[in-house]
Amino acid sequence: MKINVQENKIVLSGKAWEVKRTLQVYQQQFTYVQEWIDAARTVKESKSLSALTSSSNIIPFPKRQ
Repeated sequence: MKINVQENKIVLSGKAWEVKRTLQVYQQQFTYVQEWIDAARTVKESKSLSALTSSSNIIPFPKRQ
């Protein structure tokens, strides 16, 4: 599962069940996609290595609770 956050869009790639699960998880945190993009941009700007993988545009799949 890959999540690629760009300037004005988010691209999810993976198996259908992975994409569906990811959207369900992020739906609990964000009401709008723009909020998700803004949050990812804030994390990117703060350069938090724990929240980002080696590629700065990819956000890791959230850990299961």
